[in-house]
Amino acid sequence: MNLNNISNAINILKFGILLLIVAVSFIITRSSMILTHPELATAITIDLILTLPLAYLFFIKKTKISKLTVVPLFVFGTIFASFILPANNQNFLHWIKLFALPVLELGILGYVGFIFYKSRKTYQSLNQKSTDVMEILRETLAKEFPVALAANALTFEIAVFYYAVIGWKAKRGENTFTYHKKNGAVALLSIFVFLIFIETTVLHVLLADWNNTIAWILTIFSVYFLFQIIAHGKAFFQRPIEITDEKIFVRCGLRGDAVIDVKNIEKIEIIGEIGEKETDSVKLSALGKMTPPNVKISVQNKAILNGFYGMKKEFKTIFLTVDETEKFKQAVENILDK
Repeated sequence: MNLNNISNAINILKFGILLLIVAVSFIITRSSMILTHPELATAITIDLILTLPLAYLFFIKKTKISKLTVVPLFVFGTIFASFILPANNQNFLHWIKLFALPVLELGILGYVGFIFYKSRKTYQSLNQKSTDVMEILRETLAKEFPVALAANALTFEIAVFYYAVIGWKAKRGENTFTYHKKNGAVALLSIFVFLIFIETTVLHVLLADWNNTIAWILTIFSVYFLFQIIAHGKAFFQRPIEITDEKIFVRCGLRGDAVIDVKNIEKIEIIGEIGEKETDSVKLSALGKMTPPNVKISVQNKAILNGFYGMKKEFKTIFLTVDETEKFKQAVENILDK
């Protein structure tokens, strides 16, 4: 048996132990034991909220997994205990919710605040090299946050707030190219905003008569969706495609962006429509099929597209939308000829 097999077996054993804690807790709550021995409810609560996270921390002690990943497990244990324990046996769990969860929330907020405080110097130094807020935020938080998923999600949420509320000045430059002026993207987004606003208002009034809580929950989600649409539209003006002597910064509002090394470019073409789907290809346009791509860039080695919430996808071909296709193609070819 080689080292990889041994390592895999150990990981399976660790996962099995964690799963066993959850399974045994569930089985006990579904048996008559929980009724004849009410004190078991306290033991189960301790197992799910304390033993389970501590065992997990012990198992990841010598790995690269962030200790912060224990937080979702603690939350899971609390929610799971709430569902499986009889309502009249949740006294101890009630106290955990009353005191431990608020402390956890404050701890998380404090930690996030500390990370932002630490990252200010990184942000300032990157701000001197680039003017794209999304890219600066992504690089700053990636360096400071131990959990990549959290860093990507936070980057996106902060960017939504920035572009929707703070950022107003359009970015212009000699080697910048827009992608929203000739395809009606802004007009279409404006129509979407209007329709969603009307629909949200009407739906809220109708649902409020049936269930006021659900009406407000759906309204909050709709308002946040509107917020994202507005941020995406405003980002058109502030995140143009940019060409430098070494790189091409492909951007498209909040839908995504990619950095392509000029030396990695194999071919650039102006296209009328996309033919059959190519392997390792991505499309990046303001409103998807409503604003079809008109430029195709092929690369020699795979590049990476950063999408919604930092989701990454490798590509060898990228289809994008550019207003001035001929000028853009010529600008890229001029750099390639140097």
